[in-house]
Parts: sequence; C-alpha cells; structure tokens
Amino acid sequence: MKILLKSLIFAAAFSAAFSIVGLISNYGEWNKLRGYAIVGAVIGLLAIPEFEPKAFVHPELWQAFWGGVCALSIAVSLGSSAQAIGLATFFGAVLGLTAKLWLKHINLP
Repeated sequence: MKILLKSLIFAAAFSAAFSIVGLISNYGEWNKLRGYAIVGAVIGLLAIPEFEPKAFVHPELWQAFWGGVCALSIAVSLGSSAQAIGLATFFGAVLGLTAKLWLKHINLP
C-alpha cells in the first residue's frame, strides 16, 4: 500500500511539473493542459522504481508497462494512425525496459 501512495505522489508531482512547464512554453494554451498532465503522470510512474528500488519486486516490468502507456498516450494525443500508435507503444515499452540506463542521466530541477 505504501508503494501505491508513493507512486501516486510521484505521478502527481511530475504531472504538475509537466503542466506548468507546458503552460509556460505554450503561452497559456489551456486545451493542451490535459495532455501534459497525463504524460507527466505516466513518466512519473515510469521513474518511481529508480527512486524506490527496494519497493519493487520486478521494476523492469513496471517500467516497460508505463513506458508503453506513456508512448501510447503521446501517440493518441498527437492523432496518429493505428499503425503508428502500435509502433510507438512497442518502442515505449522498449524504452521502459532500458529506463535504468537512461534515467540516471536526467537532472531533476
């Protein structure tokens, strides 16, 4: 239950950060706010095993799933075709599997 609470806190924090940066960079376009919030939340769920590694039994599966969901949500929000959405989901899952390699290079503000 603790990990669920921590995951939701991470998702909310990333969602808020993505929303604020998105609003500032797009000069207050409120119609895109939902997309920024969803992508931020999913990326927060993707990153939580790197900050709480002992809480997850299989962090690679968690990250692969949320990487695929993140890519799927981005592709759908861009209005891509079904084939492009499938490819994006596949490559998002691959990025999720390799998240341990590339998340350590991201500097948090």
